[in-house]
Amino acid sequence: MALSKYHRDRPFLIINRSASPSDGEKTETKDWGKSAKWKVEELVSIVDRITNKHMVEATIIVDILKRELIKSRFVEEDPKKVLSHYLKTYKDHISEGISIWMRQKTSNLGEAEIFIHDLEEEIGEMERLHQIPVEIKSEDDDKSSSL
Repeated sequence: MALSKYHRDRPFLIINRSASPSDGEKTETKDWGKSAKWKVEELVSIVDRITNKHMVEATIIVDILKRELIKSRFVEEDPKKVLSHYLKTYKDHISEGISIWMRQKTSNLGEAEIFIHDLEEEIGEMERLHQIPVEIKSEDDDKSSSL
Protein backbone atom coordinates (compact mmCIF):
# COMPACT_ATOMS: atom_id res chain seq x y z
CA MET A 1 0.00 0.00 0.00
CA ALA A 2 1.46 3.31 -1.05
CA LEU A 3 1.58 6.09 1.47
CA SER A 4 -0.23 9.27 0.60
CA LYS A 5 -0.94 12.67 1.99
CA TYR A 6 -4.08 11.15 3.51
CA HIS A 7 -2.05 9.11 6.00
CA ARG A 8 -0.96 12.09 8.06
CA ASP A 9 -2.26 14.86 10.29
CA ARG A 10 -4.55 12.64 12.34
CA PRO A 11 -3.95 10.03 15.04
CA PHE A 12 -3.12 6.42 14.20
CA LEU A 13 -2.81 3.48 16.57
CA ILE A 14 0.32 1.42 15.83
CA ILE A 15 0.75 -2.06 17.35
CA ASN A 16 4.00 -3.99 17.07
CA ARG A 17 3.72 -7.59 18.31
CA SER A 18 6.63 -9.83 19.16
CA ALA A 19 6.61 -13.43 20.32
CA SER A 20 9.32 -15.32 22.16
CA PRO A 21 9.41 -18.67 23.93
CA SER A 22 8.21 -18.62 27.53
CA ASP A 23 10.75 -19.04 30.29
CA GLY A 24 11.71 -22.67 30.77
CA GLU A 25 10.96 -23.81 27.20
CA LYS A 26 13.47 -26.35 25.97
CA THR A 27 14.38 -24.75 22.67
CA GLU A 28 17.25 -27.16 22.11
CA THR A 29 14.91 -30.13 21.46
CA LYS A 30 13.59 -31.05 18.02
CA ASP A 31 10.19 -29.53 17.03
CA TRP A 32 10.01 -27.55 20.28
CA GLY A 33 8.02 -24.80 18.55
CA LYS A 34 5.00 -26.99 17.82
CA SER A 35 4.14 -27.53 21.47
CA ALA A 36 5.80 -24.48 23.00
CA LYS A 37 4.12 -21.82 25.08
CA TRP A 38 4.78 -18.37 23.72
CA LYS A 39 5.13 -15.02 25.43
CA VAL A 40 3.52 -12.33 23.23
CA GLU A 41 4.21 -8.65 23.84
CA GLU A 42 2.55 -5.69 22.15
CA LEU A 43 4.20 -2.30 21.86
CA VAL A 44 1.56 0.42 21.47
CA SER A 45 2.09 3.89 20.08
CA ILE A 46 -0.06 6.71 18.78
CA VAL A 47 1.40 8.71 15.90
CA ASP A 48 0.08 11.49 13.70
CA ARG A 49 1.63 10.20 10.48
CA ILE A 50 2.32 6.77 9.02
CA THR A 51 5.84 6.28 7.71
CA ASN A 52 7.26 3.57 5.49
CA LYS A 53 8.88 2.08 8.60
CA HIS A 54 5.43 1.74 10.23
CA MET A 55 4.04 0.02 7.14
CA VAL A 56 6.89 -2.50 7.14
CA GLU A 57 7.23 -3.22 10.86
CA ALA A 58 3.75 -2.78 12.36
CA THR A 59 1.41 -5.67 13.01
CA ILE A 60 -1.70 -3.47 13.23
CA ILE A 61 -2.33 0.11 12.06
CA VAL A 62 -5.67 1.75 12.89
CA ASP A 63 -6.88 5.13 11.69
CA ILE A 64 -8.52 6.30 14.90
CA LEU A 65 -10.62 9.13 13.47
CA LYS A 66 -12.05 7.05 10.62
CA ARG A 67 -12.16 3.89 12.77
CA GLU A 68 -10.58 2.02 9.90
CA LEU A 69 -8.01 -0.76 9.79
CA ILE A 70 -5.11 0.39 7.59
CA LYS A 71 -2.95 -2.72 8.06
CA SER A 72 -3.44 -6.08 9.74
CA ARG A 73 -1.20 -9.12 9.69
CA PHE A 74 -4.09 -11.25 10.97
CA VAL A 75 -5.11 -12.57 7.57
CA GLU A 76 -7.60 -15.17 8.81
CA GLU A 77 -9.45 -12.84 11.19
CA ASP A 78 -12.44 -10.64 10.36
CA PRO A 79 -11.17 -7.02 10.08
CA LYS A 80 -14.18 -5.71 12.05
CA LYS A 81 -13.38 -8.02 14.96
CA VAL A 82 -9.71 -7.03 14.89
CA LEU A 83 -10.63 -3.33 14.83
CA SER A 84 -13.15 -3.74 17.65
CA HIS A 85 -10.66 -5.72 19.77
CA TYR A 86 -7.88 -3.13 19.49
CA LEU A 87 -10.17 -0.12 19.97
CA LYS A 88 -11.54 -1.75 23.13
CA THR A 89 -8.22 -3.06 24.47
CA TYR A 90 -6.30 0.20 24.06
CA LYS A 91 -9.08 2.74 24.64
CA ASP A 92 -7.06 4.43 27.42
CA HIS A 93 -4.06 4.86 25.12
CA ILE A 94 -6.34 6.10 22.36
CA SER A 95 -8.11 8.68 24.52
CA GLU A 96 -4.78 9.98 25.85
CA GLY A 97 -3.32 10.13 22.34
CA ILE A 98 -6.36 11.92 20.95
CA SER A 99 -6.36 14.49 23.72
CA ILE A 100 -2.66 15.25 23.07
CA TRP A 101 -3.29 15.41 19.32
CA MET A 102 -6.32 17.67 19.75
CA ARG A 103 -4.37 20.02 22.03
CA GLN A 104 -1.83 20.43 19.25
CA LYS A 105 -4.53 21.03 16.63
CA THR A 106 -6.97 23.22 18.48
CA SER A 107 -7.18 25.39 21.53
CA ASN A 108 -10.74 24.17 22.20
CA LEU A 109 -10.33 21.19 24.53
CA GLY A 110 -14.10 20.76 24.62
CA GLU A 111 -13.96 19.35 21.08
CA ALA A 112 -11.38 16.76 22.16
CA GLU A 113 -13.49 15.71 25.14
CA ILE A 114 -16.61 15.36 22.96
CA PHE A 115 -14.70 13.26 20.42
CA ILE A 116 -13.26 11.00 23.13
CA HIS A 117 -16.72 10.60 24.69
CA ASP A 118 -18.24 9.70 21.29
CA LEU A 119 -15.45 7.18 20.66
CA GLU A 120 -15.97 5.52 24.05
CA GLU A 121 -19.73 5.29 23.39
CA GLU A 122 -19.10 3.71 19.99
CA ILE A 123 -16.74 1.15 21.53
CA GLY A 124 -19.36 0.36 24.18
CA GLU A 125 -21.97 -0.06 21.44
CA MET A 126 -19.67 -2.51 19.62
CA GLU A 127 -19.39 -4.54 22.83
CA ARG A 128 -23.16 -4.56 23.33
CA LEU A 129 -23.81 -5.67 19.74
CA HIS A 130 -21.66 -8.74 20.28
CA GLN A 131 -23.67 -9.67 23.39
CA ILE A 132 -27.26 -9.32 22.08
CA PRO A 133 -29.15 -12.64 22.30
CA VAL A 134 -30.87 -13.62 19.09
CA GLU A 135 -34.14 -15.54 19.01
CA ILE A 136 -35.00 -17.38 15.82
CA LYS A 137 -38.61 -18.30 15.15
CA SER A 138 -39.83 -20.57 12.43
CA GLU A 139 -43.02 -20.05 10.43
CA ASP A 140 -44.65 -22.92 12.36
CA ASP A 141 -44.18 -21.00 15.62
CA ASP A 142 -45.97 -17.98 14.18
CA LYS A 143 -48.93 -20.07 12.92
CA SER A 144 -49.41 -21.88 16.22
CA SER A 145 -49.31 -18.65 18.23
CA SER A 146 -51.99 -17.02 16.07
CA LEU A 147 -54.42 -19.98 16.46
